[in-house]
Amino acid sequence: MPRPGRELRRPAEAVWENVTDAAELLRRLEGLPGFGRQKAQIFVALLGKQLGVRPDGWRQAAGAYGDDEEFRSVADVTSRRRCCRCGRTSRG
Repeated sequence: MPRPGRELRRPAEAVWENVTDAAELLRRLEGLPGFGRQKAQIFVALLGKQLGVRPDGWRQAAGAYGDDEEFRSVADVTSRRRCCRCGRTSRG
């Protein structure tokens, strides 16, 4: 017998599967517990940059976090070197 609430859990991919555009993806992410606008934009950028989840308009939905040449968030961290660069950028 599953624990209460266990049957409600779904794979993470369910958040971005079958989205029609990035605005819908952003709305879905903002609806998650603990996700405000900024965290949702960072996650849209992470999905686009690192996992290839790129619905129409994903860079715009990600805001500044979607820029290629910026090192603003975890979406840009793909190595130890980039992690240090991202940290310097976020501190100004």
